[in-house]
Amino acid sequence: MEARTISFWRDWLLQVEDGENILNVGDVLAFATGLRKIPAVGLPTQPKLNFLHPEDGPAGFPTANTCGLILRLPVCTQYHLFKDGMENGISWGGQFGVS
Repeated sequence: MEARTISFWRDWLLQVEDGENILNVGDVLAFATGLRKIPAVGLPTQPKLNFLHPEDGPAGFPTANTCGLILRLPVCTQYHLFKDGMENGISWGGQFGVS
């Protein structure tokens, strides 16, 4: 399930990069890190991906720890569920730390 989620993540991120999505890379970066662009000196730590499994509770949307640079991806069985969860979660999540 986690390998499938990584595959969904990569496909979805390619769509975001290609402009085939309602979000852009800056939106994803802001959600995951609180930053709109990567600083010239780089990020303080390597970002990490974790997974939100349905058995762990409500897990249809991504969550992020901007201090620890951890993005938690929803584990889904179908791409359209993953895509919808990512787009809605990031769109509705606001832009923490970004004015």
